[in-house]
Amino acid sequence: MATKASVIFTEANDNLFSSIYECCKERAEIKYFNNVKNHIAGKSVYGARKSRDGINFQIVFSENNSTMDVYDYAKRGMDRRFVDALLDMISSSTGENVSINLR
Repeated sequence: MATKASVIFTEANDNLFSSIYECCKERAEIKYFNNVKNHIAGKSVYGARKSRDGINFQIVFSENNSTMDVYDYAKRGMDRRFVDALLDMISSSTGENVSINLR
């Protein structure tokens, strides 16, 4: 079972997906990347548990890039170090305070 974190942006930004991808490349091994569907999956260096496909996180943007969902498959819930790094990057590049909803 995955923990889901959602981030809602006040303005859709087409460059945001590319920035998220660059941030992920620094902190994770990317196993799947689809820039048409705005989907990234990989193995975070922080998480221990992974699925059969070798991934322990997925990032999926909505069709209009207004929402980003992060799915984390770690045993003990969302790995905040990875998500916090993403949120810091988003805040600094967009200039807006980003809040996260964990489910």
